[in-house]
Amino acid sequence: MSEEATTLGDPPAAPIAPLRPIEIVPISHQGQDLLLLRDPSGVAGEPLIVSPASLELLRYCDGRHTVRDIQLAAARASGRILPSDQVCAFFAKLEEKHFLASPAFDQHRETLAREYAAWSARPAQFAGTAYSADQAILLRELDALYAGTAAGLPTHPLVDWPGGLAVPHIDPSRGAAVYAAGYARLWGARPNGIVILGVSHAGGEQPFILTSKDFATPLGIAPTDRTLIEALAGALSFDPLAEQDLHRWEHSIEFQVVFLQHALSAGARPPSALPPCLPVLCTFSWEDLLAPPPSRRAQIEEFLTMLRAQLAARGGRWLIVAGVDLAHVGKRFGDREPLTSAFLENVARADRASLDHLAAGDGDGFVRDLAEQRNARRVCGLPALYALNALLPGTRGEVLGYEQSVDERLDSAVGFGALALWNRSDRVGPAGSDGA
Repeated sequence: MSEEATTLGDPPAAPIAPLRPIEIVPISHQGQDLLLLRDPSGVAGEPLIVSPASLELLRYCDGRHTVRDIQLAAARASGRILPSDQVCAFFAKLEEKHFLASPAFDQHRETLAREYAAWSARPAQFAGTAYSADQAILLRELDALYAGTAAGLPTHPLVDWPGGLAVPHIDPSRGAAVYAAGYARLWGARPNGIVILGVSHAGGEQPFILTSKDFATPLGIAPTDRTLIEALAGALSFDPLAEQDLHRWEHSIEFQVVFLQHALSAGARPPSALPPCLPVLCTFSWEDLLAPPPSRRAQIEEFLTMLRAQLAARGGRWLIVAGVDLAHVGKRFGDREPLTSAFLENVARADRASLDHLAAGDGDGFVRDLAEQRNARRVCGLPALYALNALLPGTRGEVLGYEQSVDERLDSAVGFGALALWNRSDRVGPAGSDGA
């Protein structure tokens, strides 16, 4: 083996840059079993299809192994040595696709950040894919989501509406009934302003990431509350705008903007304008919430305390919406256990328990349960749900629905629900209900 290795030339001595957080999805293409590598944040752009044998190379892509290290490790696993030019070509393709945390990726991010800074508004990234880019068609699509539920499309604006709402951020077509169950409670609402809490699937250095850009959708422009953003940014110990270009690819807020434009307009054609919005991407984990000081927990509480104070100082009725999904389970997400009906029911029971904690105003219990399980269900909405609960202390909640979207082809499932939180100053629930 060593004699053969001497014929491979002189591979680079520097370690290969580590792999960025990506999804590895098994697929079948033209009768072949392959792997689809994709960046869930959207930063990298196009996906890459590779052979299953590439996993042996990817497992050593941690920033500590050189090409020769990887050759030898692959040889021990397979019994054969891969030529260095083949290994180098594979990692060059990963670099080209921006899947490696390398200086080239940092340069790519800087370029994209400059592009984002030059935009007058954040464009709708998912119009034409997740929902129609045509206003008239989109309005009909949204009407149809409500028509497909037991309650149907609301017929008139509501007098009473909750101060807080948790709704999915899964594709609207997959979460249609739960989206509609949540946003039906906001039909025709007229808040003074809206805080939209999303989840940064790309992560982030700061626990909360704001953006000063308005949001453009096929239903119009949703204005961002720049005065509130400036007040927060000027008072915090960290810069919540430093990574604002991460809003560029994130769907968890964009989907809520579209649903808010539709629901708050109560059927108006064209839709009426939204009040000023504060888009907030949340990036922290349960570990951050339980870590001793000094930690990100101090920044988390600083932001939430400051935002509560700012909203109180502005007065009026504010609406806080969290775009969140719950469990992510199955082989696509790293589980080995098959998606049996019993397994999925256990997941659903745990997801509902999380919603019940939040409905009871028990944010600590919500975090504690997930921490005890080390968030084994991969509840991606954890930070936004924690923030929603913290921003609305003393509320009573009402679970409006729960479903799972199961993808048998990828052997995976995602859980999602809707939750309304009612302020003490509001009626306890919608007309004819006690909100329990």
